Amino acid sequence: LYASAIESAGAGDLLLQTEILKDKLDAEGLFNPDTKAKLPTLPATIAIITSPSAAAYHDMLHVITRRWPIAKVQLVPTSVQGSEAPIEIVDALNAADDLNVDVILLGRGGGDVEDLAAFNSENVVRAIAATTTPLVSGIGHETDFTLADFAADVRAPTPSAAAEMATPDHKSLREKIYVDSERILEAVASKIQMSSMKLDEIDGMLRALSPTNAIQNARQRLDHLSSISVSGIRNNICAKRLTLEKFDHLLFSLGPDATMDRGYAIVTRVGTTEIISDPDVISKGQLLDVLVAKGKFEVEVGKTPSQE
Repeated sequence: LYASAIESAGAGDLLLQTEILKDKLDAEGLFNPDTKAKLPTLPATIAIITSPSAAAYHDMLHVITRRWPIAKVQLVPTSVQGSEAPIEIVDALNAADDLNVDVILLGRGGGDVEDLAAFNSENVVRAIAATTTPLVSGIGHETDFTLADFAADVRAPTPSAAAEMATPDHKSLREKIYVDSERILEAVASKIQMSSMKLDEIDGMLRALSPTNAIQNARQRLDHLSSISVSGIRNNICAKRLTLEKFDHLLFSLGPDATMDRGYAIVTRVGTTEIISDPDVISKGQLLDVLVAKGKFEVEVGKTPSQE
């Protein structure tokens, strides 16, 4: 058997060409993971690049409506297989990138290698790599890989999975918002309580150091000392009064009036205040005033001790 050339039967030659193109584009950096864009967390607008009659379009639309119904979806139609598909896909990619949407979904259903050949086209892969809008590829089934998947920012195993990866679940998001709101309220309430306690502590310190409080305390001490002083003075006066009354009673009991009440008398010369305490200074016939408790009377001296 003489052979001048050997070719792989069936899809073998197509796969070989794809591998050669993959190595070439990879060497140029089109598949570099460091250049991949991150998907938006809350996309408001989504562009879908696929055939409008394909089941993949309805599957992606259903997932978006279920998970993130507030998103505005715009279809950019294109054929997804055949000789004209690569050109149409490139045009659709350029058109979607100009729409200023948040994310692009590129998808089609499963098929054999020939059916997915458009997504291994060099022009399509370069157009995907040049797209500035984040792009998710969902081409074929989970086991299918195309060069478009390597160039895309995110690869999904199916079109439905691409729509799911590009959108948040509004139910889970609502629940997360509720839980986060409760945590925020608890954190704020705790912060307010701690701040209030700190404020009360500072207020107590300020009150303790306040001049008004110091004056009030001094006034209270002054009132206390004043009360003690007044009470002490009152008690001292009472004690002095008792002592004075005691001496007054003593003086009264020793005074001339009390003495005369007991029968004693005061004798003076008539018309004078000279008190006669010695009988030798008087003479017979002399007039004397005699002061007794009930009054005064005059007497004449009849005999003195020196005349006896």
